[in-house]
Amino acid sequence: MNAPLIDRVRERLAAESAPLRPSVVAAAIRAESGGVLGDAEVLTSMRELQTELVGAGILEPL
Repeated sequence: MNAPLIDRVRERLAAESAPLRPSVVAAAIRAESGGVLGDAEVLTSMRELQTELVGAGILEPL
């Protein structure tokens, strides 16, 4: 998942008042990618985005 797509998804999720359920995050990824990602790509993107949104972000493993 490229940085501009991560930024767009993050902005979309911040603008919505819905809880960050996996279905909401997946829908945001699909919408911001133009719907061209398959299921495997969406799951990979969700994992990448989770490291950005949860805990200390990319510093969490440290």
